[in-house]
Amino acid sequence: MRKSLMLICGVLMALAVPTTANAAISTVFNDAAAPLSCTVQPTTNYRFCGTSAGTTVPSFDGTPIDVSVSFPADAGGADNNFPLMGIYHGWGGTKILPSSSQTSRWLAQGYAVVSITDRGWGGSCGGPSSTPKAAPCTSGYIHLMSNASEVRDAQYLMGMLADDGVIDGQKIAAMGGSYGGAMSAQLATLKDRTQLPDNSLVPWESPADGLPMTIAAALPEYTWSNLPQSLMPNGSGFDYVTASPYLGPNGDRRVGVDKQYWNGQLNLAGSLLGYYAPETGPGFPDQTANIKRWFQLISTGGPYDNNAEVDAMLNELQTNHSSAGVDDSVAPAPMLLSSGWNDDLFPVSEALRLYNKVRSNNSTTPVKIYGMDYGHAPRSNGPTVDAAAFGADFAGLMAAQNAWVNYYVQGIGSAPADQFGGVTIATSKCSGTTRVAGDVSTASNWANLAVGDVTIAGSAAQTIVPGTNPASQFTSGTVCANSANANNTAGAATYESPVVSGGGYTLAGSPSVDATLTVNGANDQIVSRLYDVDTTTDPVSQKLIARGVYRPVSVGDGPSRESFQLYPQAWKVNDGHKLKLELLSSDSQYMRPSQNVTQKPITVQDLTLNVPTLDDVGDADGAVGEPQPRTLAAGFDFTADALNSDVVAPTTTDNVPATSATPVSVTLTGSDIGISGVAATYYTLGAAPATPTNASALYNPFSKPVLQNGEKIKYFSVDRSGNVETVRESIAASVVPAIPAVPVVPVPAKLSVTAKRKGTVKIGRTISLTLSSKAAGVKVSSVKYSYKWTAGKKTVGRKSKLKLTKKMKGKKIKVVVTAKRAGYKTGTKTVTITSKLK
Repeated sequence: MRKSLMLICGVLMALAVPTTANAAISTVFNDAAAPLSCTVQPTTNYRFCGTSAGTTVPSFDGTPIDVSVSFPADAGGADNNFPLMGIYHGWGGTKILPSSSQTSRWLAQGYAVVSITDRGWGGSCGGPSSTPKAAPCTSGYIHLMSNASEVRDAQYLMGMLADDGVIDGQKIAAMGGSYGGAMSAQLATLKDRTQLPDNSLVPWESPADGLPMTIAAALPEYTWSNLPQSLMPNGSGFDYVTASPYLGPNGDRRVGVDKQYWNGQLNLAGSLLGYYAPETGPGFPDQTANIKRWFQLISTGGPYDNNAEVDAMLNELQTNHSSAGVDDSVAPAPMLLSSGWNDDLFPVSEALRLYNKVRSNNSTTPVKIYGMDYGHAPRSNGPTVDAAAFGADFAGLMAAQNAWVNYYVQGIGSAPADQFGGVTIATSKCSGTTRVAGDVSTASNWANLAVGDVTIAGSAAQTIVPGTNPASQFTSGTVCANSANANNTAGAATYESPVVSGGGYTLAGSPSVDATLTVNGANDQIVSRLYDVDTTTDPVSQKLIARGVYRPVSVGDGPSRESFQLYPQAWKVNDGHKLKLELLSSDSQYMRPSQNVTQKPITVQDLTLNVPTLDDVGDADGAVGEPQPRTLAAGFDFTADALNSDVVAPTTTDNVPATSATPVSVTLTGSDIGISGVAATYYTLGAAPATPTNASALYNPFSKPVLQNGEKIKYFSVDRSGNVETVRESIAASVVPAIPAVPVVPVPAKLSVTAKRKGTVKIGRTISLTLSSKAAGVKVSSVKYSYKWTAGKKTVGRKSKLKLTKKMKGKKIKVVVTAKRAGYKTGTKTVTITSKLK
């Protein structure tokens, strides 16, 4: 009876409590000195904790972090262990408030939501300062999304919520755009680890109870994966290789080019709104957050090579402030990466770098790419979406994000069919100068997105003239509004496709350039700009649809073959349009022009531009061809996706002639129309191998096989994707020694002599001759002459001169001159001096 009375009293007391006060969660961060109070909202019954700026909680090092937490309505029963969505703000921003639509989106799906103001901004020690701030903000300055600072702050506060029992530490998702996108990507790649100040990794555990914590899913949006490549691109990355570290896998790539506009804007915002680490004072400069000095370094314009400070900056930023730099011995959380085609700050190549790393090193980890036209203005449509303009694109992304998080965090629904590498794209699309929803395409992975290639080539040498800058097409609006007269830029190397017909084609991916460059300037750069030129307008107009920058590596080496890519794009090239590529020395104010060491002329020749397309071979009236082999520089490896996308075996030919006078030295030439290229060629001079792998020898062009009479060679090639050619066989060698030819002895030319007498024909005087010789009408020098003088029938002299004496009186005087020279027939000349000497 006593127990029954107590139960009845408890029920009556419960019924007396208003429903809006039915929240079991009244405070959060209960281990902090000042927990945050939570308030039930009158309409939705959501619980909001930390609804204004300045509701801070001390982080792991005591730095106050402004934080807000929201919970769904209390549905009764257990009011704890909620799945959690962390939403993170962009550069210069502050925490996402509980009242925002971003928060409501996840509350409506049953998630608790947490958002923080990153240290150095707003209520988390923000505001400009040139001197160190006092405790508790001693270390509260911006660390530029450091794993050991901003990311650890988020982990620490989420751990406190787990200690409160209000969230499930194994069911956490993360999302954000730009700076917040980096937070979500770095949380995902760390997954269940925390990075300490000495850069070591330890298990991520809640601070009080040591509960294991992990990220279950992440939605990084329009952000970076390698911060140096975003802010100082050098063009060293490719979208078909396993890894693209900043200086390349061999460390032989060069420091890139300052994104002058963006670095200037970002630095200005940080200087006005944020707290940068001081450069002087005890403990300063902090080399993990030395932003003021880093900005000074990149603003010099270069050259940056062999600069210890620059090297240290690059290493710090790509190792400890970039998701692609995180140790991946632990597979990252499932990530749905979204990025914008026309985002000039963080292009789609940034998402692809992380995507390719996951696909290469952790192929069973879910990861997907979603590309469309959003991200950072001015050329993108911006991070906010105009539903009337192209809401369909964003609605598709949101639906994919919801399904992704619900499945990987809570097990709701089924696994996405394309979870392992899937790609969804919506093209950049315009109606006049207005942005509209794009055309959506899907693929099993990035390498399978494009199935054709449009090739633009130019063999003639062109010169990129220093100081060449295009007409401003950077701050004039989105890709749709970015239209100008289509005159070529003077001083640029320019290449154009034919005008498109047959329904056009859709560019989908990264345009690739291969060219022979002659570069002589230590600070030379090549800026690339790809235009869609509309020949149907009057005057002809153009839109800038893709761009990139490349720092050549062959300075002073003479002509050198080099390769680079433009940023990815998805764009329909319509009938009556054509593509135009310009290579320039400058693209100010987007990229900083060369300074200090002046840009020199660059010669470009034998250029090929490969434009990947969604269209099949033969489309657009034959403009679309087979995907062409991609350059694989030393140290790079193709992704497995790229290799698997190549299903075409190579083709090999031989040089065995119909007949030969000598044994045949065989040259085997392999070619591959697939993207991977020929890996090796094999041959045998015996019986045909039962299988290609039984071939007896690897072909070496420096030690060629030799065929004797009647022998054949059998051969085949294998490409880098493992496609094996069917064994081919040459004709039998017909070695027929040539019949020795009868030597032809040349008939020497005969010397002809011309003689002119010198002296008076008179007894007592001396006679001589002036001589010259010719052969075949050509004067001959160094001729030896001999003489035979006669008087009547008697020989009277053998020398070049003859003295006439009384004994010769009445006699006929003459001389026979003989001319000799090696290689010539001997010639003679008879000269009659007088018929009768008087």
